[in-house]
Amino acid sequence: MRGVEFELTFKTDVLKHLDLPVEIRKPNMVLVKRALATEKVDLEPGTYYVGIKMPAGQESWSEVKVEDGLGYKKIKLGPEPEEIVSIQSGDAARTPASESQELQEYFAPTYVTPAVEELTYLALIVAAVAGALIGGAVTYWVTEGNSKLATGIALVIGGGVSVLLLSKVLRPGYTALQQRMREARLGQFKGNVLTGECRIDDDLSSIKQNVRATSDLIEIGFEGRNQNQIIQLLQSGEPAVNVVIPAWQERGCLVVLKKQLDARYSMEVHLKHTEAELLLRYWEQGRWQLAANAIGSTAVSAERLLFQKTQHPISAAIGAYVLLRLGALDRLHNWSENLMNWFQWLPDGAAIRGEHLARMGEHQLALQAFCVLRERGLPYFSDGLSYAVDRLRLYQSLGQKQFEPKDLENCVTTLKHLEPFSYFTDFSKPLTTFTGLDPNKPDSKPVTGKLTSFNGVDVSTLEHHS
Repeated sequence: MRGVEFELTFKTDVLKHLDLPVEIRKPNMVLVKRALATEKVDLEPGTYYVGIKMPAGQESWSEVKVEDGLGYKKIKLGPEPEEIVSIQSGDAARTPASESQELQEYFAPTYVTPAVEELTYLALIVAAVAGALIGGAVTYWVTEGNSKLATGIALVIGGGVSVLLLSKVLRPGYTALQQRMREARLGQFKGNVLTGECRIDDDLSSIKQNVRATSDLIEIGFEGRNQNQIIQLLQSGEPAVNVVIPAWQERGCLVVLKKQLDARYSMEVHLKHTEAELLLRYWEQGRWQLAANAIGSTAVSAERLLFQKTQHPISAAIGAYVLLRLGALDRLHNWSENLMNWFQWLPDGAAIRGEHLARMGEHQLALQAFCVLRERGLPYFSDGLSYAVDRLRLYQSLGQKQFEPKDLENCVTTLKHLEPFSYFTDFSKPLTTFTGLDPNKPDSKPVTGKLTSFNGVDVSTLEHHS
């Protein structure tokens, strides 16, 4: 027997044993096999390239030579600086300073704001003098020795160049000053936005107490409840960003704020369930082939997540969404019905059940399931909102020829509540993320005025927690 086996080089034990999809290719990059990190793979003698693609986009590749009689060769894959390449810059990626940063580094996409190019005052003076001398010399030559005119033109050209270059220096400086003065605030809401009952949550203990800050990250261990919870990020001059929190009373989640080069913050939310988090990030990156490979693993399988729904209902919802995306209805069995009935606080159970029924042709029952969302609230995941709005629009257009008047009335009412959120939701993100200062009334208006007038926590005060 000959071939390869794999070892993941993450720091965190739970990540080391994760079934990441692995690709094995020939030197000309022709795909040979797809496997999982916990598997042994038989290969013919030869040279191969073996690699993994992490959910945040980094890739780790190794060259391996398989020879007869040497058994399985162990290949190390994962966060090793000499092997990982950043998808943004092409440079070697930095290794996280601690285990707690691995999730953010390798499981969340990095949004990089390019640095502002600034000219130094020395460069400004040199450019202005050079422009003046060249302009004066040309004028002196054209006018055949008219020194007064040459001097005047040199002053005009030099002054013009100075003004232009001065603006290049002062404008970035003014922008940098604005950035340093930019405020950010984190707020918390609870309740059903679809019925207008979402209110400010004055209990900010989740934000204030479970905080760990590093040089550019603020990590908040967010405690969950069996109700709709929204965390809101306010930043001066930008629309308020609201994220529906995927947490419940038995298990919270991790909210991560990352400071960008322009002093703005990006906000990511991670599940405290590594296998579900893996599927969620492949989902976010649109890497459905990798997600399909991952759910073939006994550790990450969507069926296993659904089977464990009593312990991890939100992770079970992720497993169901992935199966719907892959069109694997036969693997959903009757679990979507149980997910809807057993966890009446979870809106996604109704959205998943509705879409499952619709794909099976049970449109009357699907309509009734989607209408349950009005009482349960906005789905935690954007696919749930998308499925509900698309189906309800279709059912409304079919009218009484297809549905009972009462069901049709519920359809119109539920759609009326859901549609405004669909206009301001970022469907590129798997977690439902929408804009609006008042979560009950989504919009895209930028936040103006002093942020201290709004409830919540000043983000700068969280930067000092360790």
